[in-house]
Amino acid sequence: MLSSSTPRVLVLLLALPAAALAQGAHAAADSADALRRARKAQERFESFRQMHLPQSRGGAVRCDVRIGRYCYGYEDTDVALPAEPPRIARARESLLAELERRAAAIPGDGWLTGQRVRYLVEGGRLAEAAAVAAACRSAEPGWCGALAGLALHAGGNSAGADSAFAAAAAQLPDDARCAWLDLTPLLEGELRKRYRAGDCTERAALAERVWWLARPFLASEGNDLRTEHHARVTTAQLYDRARNPYNPSWGRDAREVLVRYGSPLAWTRDRFAETGVSGGAGPRITGYEASPSYYFFPDVEAVESPARATADHWTLGAPRAPARYAVPYARRVVEIDPQIALFRRGDSTLAVAAYDVASAPTASTATVALALARDERTPPVLVRAAPGQSRGALTATAPWRPSIVGVEALAADGAWGARARRGTAPAGVADARSIALSDVLLVEPDSVPPATLAEALPRARPTTRVRRGETVGLFWEVYGTAGRTEDVAVALAVRREHASLRRRWSEALRLARRPEPVRLRWTTRPDDPRQLGTGGVTLGLAELPPGRYVMEVTLRGAAGDSARAVRHVVIER
Repeated sequence: MLSSSTPRVLVLLLALPAAALAQGAHAAADSADALRRARKAQERFESFRQMHLPQSRGGAVRCDVRIGRYCYGYEDTDVALPAEPPRIARARESLLAELERRAAAIPGDGWLTGQRVRYLVEGGRLAEAAAVAAACRSAEPGWCGALAGLALHAGGNSAGADSAFAAAAAQLPDDARCAWLDLTPLLEGELRKRYRAGDCTERAALAERVWWLARPFLASEGNDLRTEHHARVTTAQLYDRARNPYNPSWGRDAREVLVRYGSPLAWTRDRFAETGVSGGAGPRITGYEASPSYYFFPDVEAVESPARATADHWTLGAPRAPARYAVPYARRVVEIDPQIALFRRGDSTLAVAAYDVASAPTASTATVALALARDERTPPVLVRAAPGQSRGALTATAPWRPSIVGVEALAADGAWGARARRGTAPAGVADARSIALSDVLLVEPDSVPPATLAEALPRARPTTRVRRGETVGLFWEVYGTAGRTEDVAVALAVRREHASLRRRWSEALRLARRPEPVRLRWTTRPDDPRQLGTGGVTLGLAELPPGRYVMEVTLRGAAGDSARAVRHVVIER
């Protein structure tokens, strides 16, 4: 009995693993079949899309930037995007339903999750895209975080997207992370050379500085330019792994176009060209990105010394920019010229920004903000005016001297945004214990110069541009006078900074008079706080022709210490 029963037990014990293996093989075959069917459905949709896209007019394509086989042309206008035919939208919904069914069979598949997020975002189903990305269980390092960042960015949550992309990058191996964070295609000139010369660690540190200075609006939540870039990289990876609207012409050059200029919002097919860019069969496809778009990256000088940056170190409208970004919450971005001045308050800095955006459309609902930024590691100090306060003066205090000061305005309807950004390098103070000056603040003239900053603020001019013949007031504060008994010499000079070539030729030929610098000198005593603790004069500009000028205030003590402050102004006709 015992001998006959033993073989039966052994047979059962050996049969269990074999059955489990067979069941596993069957499940693997089912998963492979589900994935194969999902890929076929995705390919059919893209083929259907290509053949039913709106037809373009064809003809020559403007070529601003050449990238491999592609010409990128930019039009600085509000381009009306071609409408997507309803049958393509219906086909996308059918594809999404198919992908959802297949994903139920293989819930951990990264390809399926990625394509679902891709088409949900494309179809405007952003909340569902975020939910699918949040449920991602792909084993590929960083992939779920990248998909979450893509969905959050598309939904306008830049702060959340920034965190998701950062978490995704942290999970990548070193080489993959270096490639993911690469900024080379977005930079130009000396900054590009400087960036390429570094190793991955050096590049990462430089990139943090670049992204900080390239942030479109310091008062916005998160850095939407950085999340836009990572969203583009993620979209390019989705295109790498599946059929896309450009197929079969997708390649490294097409990928670079997407990363530099953005994911198309619409496509057309050329009815006169039934051959792809690469020579393969199929129509020539044209993608349309959002417009107007801008180049927000700074020059190398601003990166090396942010505190000395000027408005000229950003060229938003660069015609052949290596990259572009259309701000979704400000369809058009313009630069403004407010007046910015810094004053000491102990160890802190009080910034004043006088502005005027009242002439802008819908200015009555716009919000203006003053931003003080120290560096790429420190959150900016922000002060916002009440909505609709389109002209006035804002003040903000920071416990440190800011490197960058920004004045920004955003229309409530998203039609426009305006900004000014510049560094705050000291005019020249050799020793904190020496006599020192604040910035010079231009004010509207009155019979009596303002005695305090509180008196000066309501009179602050909203720009550094003045009309020829105007009279302006100047106000400043003086520091480091405690315990002084000697006289202090004050000098004010107004000299031309730049002149056009035509003006210089006219002056050389004696067809126009070369303007003489304006110079004033006087002496004040420390026992007269109205004259030394603060200062101010009223200055007529009738004798100065239009141009760029520097107003320079200099103090010199009997002990030899001195201080200097300048105000750059433009005299207009």
